[in-house]
Amino acid sequence: MFRQLRFLTATLAAPEYNCSEHSADDWARLFGEPQRALGIWSILLGVASLMLYIPSIRVFFREKRLNCVKIMRFLALVDMLGIFCCGILFGIQMLRGSVFCSDRAFIVVTCLSGYAAWDVSSLTCVFLVLNRIMELTGKEHLFQ
Repeated sequence: MFRQLRFLTATLAAPEYNCSEHSADDWARLFGEPQRALGIWSILLGVASLMLYIPSIRVFFREKRLNCVKIMRFLALVDMLGIFCCGILFGIQMLRGSVFCSDRAFIVVTCLSGYAAWDVSSLTCVFLVLNRIMELTGKEHLFQ
């Protein structure tokens, strides 16, 4: 298992990510196949999710007193970033028929941003649970 794990620089230098065989346009022409139905579905689902977040964001920004609301506000913003990367930007890539070698920088930045948003979101959920436990046990002063 550990042998399969590599850092990003080592991974991108691996032979399977060598894009020197063709130009970026050739990679897109030879291997890129637009996925219109899935791309439209991904974009529509991402936009719908972002629009459903708007009412909760408004409430989170109106309430400024509770610590848990501040944490949930941050969590909502990070989730919106993740939805934007994994929904809308991924849908655009599907509509264009992007392959890794045709648009290398955009794909790496999109994927890393989505993954980072997921990581931060997961850690924020753990932090929110700890905040709620401290509130229930009477140790809320630790989060002040």
